[in-house]
Amino acid sequence: MARKAKQNYREMINAKLIDTLERMKKDDYQAVPMPKDFHQSVLKRVLVNLDKDDV
Repeated sequence: MARKAKQNYREMINAKLIDTLERMKKDDYQAVPMPKDFHQSVLKRVLVNLDKDDV
């Protein structure tokens, strides 16, 4: 059951990524400014997840 939940989560993330990329391809796409610490906070989350097993 946990494996299925993980698979569903990854599929949801992939679908969201595809949706985002499709929106970015449009000529009238307007990017939203990111908060100053956005990249640093993402990097920290990635590093935390790398320490976890089977991420």
